[in-house]
Amino acid sequence: MFDVADMIFVTARSLFPKGDAVNKSRHLPHGVHFKHFAQNPTQPSGKKILGFFGTIDERMDFDLVREVAESAPDWQLEFIGVVLYKPDWIDMISNITFHPVVPFAQLPSCLSDWAVAWIPYLRNHDTVGINPLKLREYLAAGLAAHCTPLPEALLMTELALVTDDVGKILEWMKDAFAEDDEDARTARRKSVEQDDWSGRSKQFRNDVLEFVSRQYDSQAEIQKS
Repeated sequence: MFDVADMIFVTARSLFPKGDAVNKSRHLPHGVHFKHFAQNPTQPSGKKILGFFGTIDERMDFDLVREVAESAPDWQLEFIGVVLYKPDWIDMISNITFHPVVPFAQLPSCLSDWAVAWIPYLRNHDTVGINPLKLREYLAAGLAAHCTPLPEALLMTELALVTDDVGKILEWMKDAFAEDDEDARTARRKSVEQDDWSGRSKQFRNDVLEFVSRQYDSQAEIQKS
């Protein structure tokens, strides 16, 4: 596939091909449906809820989830999405709640009570190539966001907390809740406004045009010689 492709786009830097194919590859991160998630109100609900939406499966760091839940009994941890795997013991932790998958159109209203949101993934072969789209969706909703140290998340440390340290996560939850207001949420939202899919499509188009132009110039030089 790499050999026959004229141009290659990867959503995570770890997915760049090896060898000569890297010269025709470009990094294009996921975008965000900005206007959709910006429907979430900027006024905090005042509820201590740490949320996650998406598929719940073996990628999840359930030990981290348990430590955070048990260390913050005054917080509710909500998970929205299809459950493909979860350990049996997790249903015994009273402040962890699983909700069924909801239509995409309803997601902003589901986030309206959340104080903060996270991506508690393990770092392994299955996750190092993930570009954490959810981080941008959380931020577009105005929420303080966290992700465990996935390579692409490490590029967003100015916008979100990136760590798997329980103590730092607990401190972040406490501070984000105490300091949350309409101004903070508006600022988070603006931080990813340029990452809308329309912006990504422009980047894609520009990269393709630049590549084609360089290829054309190269062919012209070959013909001249």
